[in-house]
Amino acid sequence: MTKTSDLPDIIPVFPLPGALLLPRSRLPLHIF
Repeated sequence: MTKTSDLPDIIPVFPLPGALLLPRSRLPLHIF
């Protein structure tokens, strides 16, 4: 399990194709 402190300060996050970016909403994300 990866600890949050082990992650870089900036993580590239890309929403799934066709996903709408809405404030305070949960989206399925590709996190690399």
